[in-house]
Amino acid sequence: MMKKFLFLSLWLLAGCILAGNPLNGKDKTKYLDSTVTVGETKITIADGFSTPEFVKAKLFIENKNEYFIFYDPNKTFYYINGTKVNCKEKEMVIPPNGKKAKTLDVKFNNAHAQEAMSVVLEGLSKTGNEKIIAFPELKVEEKKKETFGNVDVIIASADFDHNKHLVVRIKIINSGNELLILNSGVIECNDGGNTLNNTRKRTSSILLPKGESETVVVNFATTDEKGSRSIIWNDALIAASHLPMNPIEIGLGSSGQSMASFKAYLAPAKPVVKEEPIAMNTPSRGKESKADKKAEKKAEKKAEKKEEKQEEPKVVESEPKKEERAASENAGTSRCRC
Repeated sequence: MMKKFLFLSLWLLAGCILAGNPLNGKDKTKYLDSTVTVGETKITIADGFSTPEFVKAKLFIENKNEYFIFYDPNKTFYYINGTKVNCKEKEMVIPPNGKKAKTLDVKFNNAHAQEAMSVVLEGLSKTGNEKIIAFPELKVEEKKKETFGNVDVIIASADFDHNKHLVVRIKIINSGNELLILNSGVIECNDGGNTLNNTRKRTSSILLPKGESETVVVNFATTDEKGSRSIIWNDALIAASHLPMNPIEIGLGSSGQSMASFKAYLAPAKPVVKEEPIAMNTPSRGKESKADKKAEKKAEKKAEKKEEKQEEPKVVESEPKKEERAASENAGTSRCRC
């Protein structure tokens, strides 16, 4: 009996907690997952929901391009019932063939009452105008420094490990380029005329904005600890710049029907069609009445008759006929007097 009482008490307590939870029942609206694909970039909004106080959703950006993609959440906003609500999150860099996620959380009163909204990403850009920096070979000596192409390179350390491999730590500073792409996996070593590959392969590139630095470690399997060696850069250092990308809008709806009537923020405006003015009391051009057609035919016939009348030649009597008529008249007059 005691166990039943405890079970019933816990069940009632759980019911009270659920009843008082603002994220349950009518106080929470869930949204369907939505995906937009632009070229080789895939953007997904998932697990979206709203409460009386805020809206939250997860953003996934998958970059299958050969360039970096930058995402600035501060230029991203929810478009809710005609209102823009900006997000405030840290910037995100998605490398080539990479995927990253971020939570977009904003405050909005009575957000749960909105069955449809959208997320507008205006803070997207990518790397472009790439140019390989032909950095000269750098002698492997500790504290050795070289500057070329607005890039500073310092040999932080150079030593041999227990496998008699040459381990070099290199500090690279982007001192003047807008962006610097670093591919440490392609760095090689010139070992007395022999080219040695870097055994520490790095699959992803590193992006350095202007003024930032990165220290990478390269490893070369040498045959002797003695000798003169230098770093071969190949295309390890690439200068690039920011290129803006078109904004992307992703709709969120509690159902397909709710999105059908939703007005998107980036929806193109309908073109204004100018109609030619139509005179008053004039019937539609597409449907002319029978009376109008008869009046038009009557006017045409009248005009034709008028033209025919104007074109008829005038009869002009010749001079001989005038004299003959005058003589006959005089003869008739003389007969009457007799």
